[in-house]
This record gives sequence, structure tokens and C-alpha cells, in this order.
Amino acid sequence: MPDSFYLVEEGRKVPFDSLPAEMRELITENRYTIPETPPRSDYGWTPFVVVMTSVIALAVIGVKRAWKIKGTTLLANGGDKRSTEIERINGKLSGYHVYHGRDIIVADEQFEKILGKRCAYYRRLAPELKEKFLRRVKDFMRSKTFLIRGDEPFVDMPVLLSATAVQLSFGLDKYLLPHYDYIRIFPEEYFAADQSLRVLAGHVYGNTITIAWNKFLQGHEETNDGVNLGLHEMAHAFYFQLTEATFGRCDEFAASFETVIKEGEEVFQLKDHRPSELFTRNAYRNLQEFWAESVELFFERPADLKRENGDVYEALKNILKQDPVHGLYPVIPNS
Repeated sequence: MPDSFYLVEEGRKVPFDSLPAEMRELITENRYTIPETPPRSDYGWTPFVVVMTSVIALAVIGVKRAWKIKGTTLLANGGDKRSTEIERINGKLSGYHVYHGRDIIVADEQFEKILGKRCAYYRRLAPELKEKFLRRVKDFMRSKTFLIRGDEPFVDMPVLLSATAVQLSFGLDKYLLPHYDYIRIFPEEYFAADQSLRVLAGHVYGNTITIAWNKFLQGHEETNDGVNLGLHEMAHAFYFQLTEATFGRCDEFAASFETVIKEGEEVFQLKDHRPSELFTRNAYRNLQEFWAESVELFFERPADLKRENGDVYEALKNILKQDPVHGLYPVIPNS
């Protein structure tokens, strides 16, 4: 058995001893084959029923770590762990708190407290843009159902995940991601549904966006390292929503995306002779990963990305209608 495993979303190895005890035990007992090289991208668009089927397989992990250090206020009505709709689709589903965003009540003061504490993008905005940002966060949250794994869901979870989607799309008119009905939250990294026991920190699958909360928070706490799981997964989601989905597609975004990919191909061509100092090897797996990692860098290290690869930066400015270097007013006027 290898002593480390690939964490798919970050393209790096994770020491076996750092995995949760439940994961280590399951790996030891089942003795599955573990990939020793970065696996292929897991992003696909299979029906939601496939996603929820995988949940039953993952439920045996039973992660029970306390989340109190990661949140502020418990979500109300946390005892309801099943949804009639989900039961109808996939039978009984245990271990999940189900919150329909339209039913989550959060005072404006609490929104501002959470965003002010954990969302650097929001903190830098001009006051009038903060109002617009907050309105969009509320709209986005009301449009989603949150499936939260664990004993103590916190109000930070739906608020911050909604804020991440709004951050990426703040310059766009279409920001609600109507293709995606569900946002699923694990307390920490989880297994992929196949037999390889790959460790995932997040993925986009069917009409569900899945996130490991510990890695998501790490991305928000370390705001200038170019690594942000939430932005990474939302980038995948917005790509599909605005270029591939049967409803909610945006022709302008789709056309601009071709320019981003063209710039990505040029970066790929130079990887052996003049590799980038910003992009990780995960970005070179395929152009979808390059897109997602570019979005992370665009918001977390905009000056560095602009200096090293101005063409990629300009392509992202054009598609997202933002210029994060100007933190007070990042949205490009008349966009």
C-alpha cells in the first residue's frame, strides 16, 4: 500500500497518516488499488441520481469531527435530516441535514458579519457594491438546496458558498446557476464513488456541487496563495452552466471562453520549455483544470497573473467582466 494518495482537486499527494481515521481504516480493510499518478478529471454531467447513489456508498465513512471551530452560528431546524424529494429519488438517505435556501433566515447583520470575517473580496468592495453583492448572495442562497453532512451545520456554510458563486459572477448578469439545484457539503475530504478510493476535496457532478468544508475554509483563510477550492469548483459549474447547459446558456460567455482556452493552449505548449511559476501541474492535466486554476489565480494573485501572463489575465477580464486588481471597484464599467 502506498504511503500517500492523490488529492484530485489539488493535484498533490496527501500522506496516508493525515487522512481521517475512518478513511485509513476503510482503505486498510478493503485494500483497494490506489492511483499513484494524478487521475483523470472527474468532472462530468451524469444525472443527479448517480450522484445521490454515490452518497450511500460514501455514508459508511461516517465522519464525526466537531465543526464548532469552523463556524459561528448553528443553522436552525437542524434535526430534519431527510428530504421528501430526495427520498423519492433515491430512497432513504441518512446522515444529511437538508436546508432549502428559501427557508434559511439570516439577518442582514449576520450576513455582514460572516462576509466581513471570511470573505476578503467583500471586505474590499466599495459600500455601494457591498449592497449589490449582499442582494445577490441572498438570491443565490434562496435558489439552492444545501445537503450538509455532519452533526452541526453552521449558517456560514450556505452564506459563504453562495458568496463564492457571486464573487466569480459579480460582473455577469447571469449568476444563479439554475442547472445546479444542490450544494453538498462534507466536513472534510471524501472518497470518490468508484473503487479506486481516490480522495476528493470537491467536484461538480450532475446538478450538484460538492465541497469539503475544511478545504473550502482554508481557501478563504489564505487569500493570496492562488488556491481557493470554492472558486475552483464554481469555475467548473459556471463553465457548464453558461456554455453547455440546455437552459441558462450565455452565447457571449461561450464565445469568450474560447479565447481563454486558446490562451491556455499556448501555456500548455510552453510547459516543457518555459513552465509557469504560478500554475500547478494540476492545471496541465486538461484545459478545464487550466480554466478553474486560472480563475483561482485571477482573484487571489491578480497582479502576479497579469505580470506573468497578461494574455490569460485579459481573457479572464473579458469573460468575467472584472478586474480584481482594483479591489474597491472590480467590476468593469458598462459590463
